[in-house]
Amino acid sequence: MQPPPLPEEHDWVLYIAMVAVVSLLIALLALPSMKKGRGVLIIGAEDAGKTVLWMRLQDGLAANVGMVAGTVFFKDEIFPIMATRKDGSLPPPEVVNVIDTPPDADAMHQIMGKITRTAVVICVVDKDDAVDSCKLAAEQLYSLFTADVMRKERVPVLIACNKSDVGATPASELRALLEAELERIQQERTVAAKDMVVEGKTLGPEVTMINNDGAPFTFDKAPSRVVEFVDCSALHAQTEDLVEFLCLHVPQLANPGTAEGKKAKAE
Repeated sequence: MQPPPLPEEHDWVLYIAMVAVVSLLIALLALPSMKKGRGVLIIGAEDAGKTVLWMRLQDGLAANVGMVAGTVFFKDEIFPIMATRKDGSLPPPEVVNVIDTPPDADAMHQIMGKITRTAVVICVVDKDDAVDSCKLAAEQLYSLFTADVMRKERVPVLIACNKSDVGATPASELRALLEAELERIQQERTVAAKDMVVEGKTLGPEVTMINNDGAPFTFDKAPSRVVEFVDCSALHAQTEDLVEFLCLHVPQLANPGTAEGKKAKAE
């Protein structure tokens, strides 16, 4: 029995061309989700549940994964949101660029580079380890709120109070902890800046203070169009309020009747 004949050379060329065309079409379909102000950026302390939330948004199956390794590198992918809304339905089947970020300080420079294409920043804090989690999250929020790009874009921020199934700390207490920690950080940075000189200029309050009115920091003074707090459990699929926030502020997910939806439809 003779072996089947090898494909002709032109068959291989046709196959490679078809693969290239399909890859190009996929890339073109994904481009709208990476436009300015259309993605979701997840920040927060280590072990707060960022990666589990990212997986929940991606496939809705985070409760089945067991132990999840912490994020060392950026998880930057495009997919439709598969976590449900309050009424049990899924968001519109539009793709969203969702980015899970490492918690270390070295990653903040790269995080700032992604703000211009971000519609929502989610900061995840751990209700079961409230004090330590808020300290680490406040460091990231301070870097975010004092960045020129954030002052310009004023991206909506959602503080996701995660692990509500095991943590008893109410969202109001987490808010107070974060505000107090942010105030402490900016006061320390402002004092330290008095002795620092960069390119011949002493750093002033404008680069170390989130608010320059002399009053203690509150989230009402953050350079964001809106800052909201929601209770959630990424592991146990209690993310309906979080998904509703995304549907309101991510243009391609917004309902047609809302201002954000009309803006997205016009683009």
